[in-house]
Amino acid sequence: MKGKGNLLFILFSSSWFLIYIFFCIVYYKERILNLDCSTFFYEIINDNKFTYPGYRMTSIITQLPLRLATFTPLSINTLLFIFSLSFPLIYLFSFLLIHLKFRQPKVAVIMLVSLILSSGYSFYYPVGETFLSIVFSSLLIAVLSAAFSDQKFTVENYIWVIVFLIGAFFSHPSSVIMVFFILGFFFFDAPPSRQKNKLLAFTFLFSTAIIITKLLVFTDAGKYDADLYSQLYNIPGLISGLFKLYPFEYAASRFKYLYLLPSVIFILSLIFLIRSHKIGLLLFGIIYFVFALLLTVIIYNRGDSGVMMERSFMPVVFICVVLFCLIPSKHLMINYLITISAILLSLFSFYRISFSGTEYTNRLTALKEIIRYQRETKQPKLIASWSQLSPDAKFCYWDTPFDVLFLSSIDDGEQTTLYCCDDISQIDLKNNSAHLFLGFPWRLYLDEEILNRKYFNLKSVPYTLLNKKLIP
Repeated sequence: MKGKGNLLFILFSSSWFLIYIFFCIVYYKERILNLDCSTFFYEIINDNKFTYPGYRMTSIITQLPLRLATFTPLSINTLLFIFSLSFPLIYLFSFLLIHLKFRQPKVAVIMLVSLILSSGYSFYYPVGETFLSIVFSSLLIAVLSAAFSDQKFTVENYIWVIVFLIGAFFSHPSSVIMVFFILGFFFFDAPPSRQKNKLLAFTFLFSTAIIITKLLVFTDAGKYDADLYSQLYNIPGLISGLFKLYPFEYAASRFKYLYLLPSVIFILSLIFLIRSHKIGLLLFGIIYFVFALLLTVIIYNRGDSGVMMERSFMPVVFICVVLFCLIPSKHLMINYLITISAILLSLFSFYRISFSGTEYTNRLTALKEIIRYQRETKQPKLIASWSQLSPDAKFCYWDTPFDVLFLSSIDDGEQTTLYCCDDISQIDLKNNSAHLFLGFPWRLYLDEEILNRKYFNLKSVPYTLLNKKLIP
């Protein structure tokens, strides 16, 4: 991009990061105090270790700032800020690498738009490794684009390809969809040459080797990733009722809210490819889009939470954004329109993210009221049924004991914890000692001694049962 196009790109990218970082600051509690985000935060600061379930080891890079901060006397509130901001810092570093090192501003636009275009709830789930998959896939596009446009196929290019492929595949399994789409796109779009074919063949073979290694060595039977892969065996039984599966119902129910704009830019891309007589790329784009959509529906056929379903469709949205932003054109006006479209898409996405945050904010408000009640009644360790609390409190619920502990640790008041369930009678309180700590639903009966005294000073008293309703 040159001249006005470059100024427009700078305006877009700088505004994007300013708004994104602003949101990360404003919603720092909402982003971290829920579900896996809270669990990751707890394990990093309490156990002084990195955490990467399912061998998604590239998530370590987003945890590094927080892990380093634990060696300082910073408060929990400051650590929450750091963890929330560590993610856009990784995005910023990747953006600069794409723009300054590989000189591919269009690819930088792809990364930024893909990170938020279909995000609502998922913005408040930053530890989702799908975001890192998008980042590494964008970096892969950047190095391949640079090589094909400059016709320079150096050893350095191959090294970057290796690094970015490892980063992608050890981020999230959805990288498979994005990486092989990238390979197909460049096969049909980049000018034919022997060096191009060698680089694409190397990328394909190395990708295949990583996938096989992950399946054989880094996939634990019975765990989340293995369970997703196992759904592929159910294809024959799922085909007949394919359009009745939950992912289709979810996408239909959220179409205007999340998927209308990706659909529009996908259709516009196809129209331009027809007008440009790029028939090979056109057919590949349509076929691969349908394949990626069906694969996503089959793998997630049993459904999941709203935030997980948003993440599941992100690779499909990524395909739409790539086709739209890498439209082959020598006309500057087309490039201007693409950047302007990126600005409009991002503005709408940020509005959606802000709107989605209401439920997370309402939940934290409800938990703060419970903390206030605990302090007033001298009940630092409380057990309650969900029916006794505001419905807002149950949104993103299973990490509530830790979220209440973190929230009560921010100010100078007494620290508290709250365990909630549907049926209190299912909790065994025969050993309700002063040192009991009720933690995760799958690892419930813990000891207070597991809490890091650097951050937590929960009073050693037995749990009490809530004997009234705390519903406004």
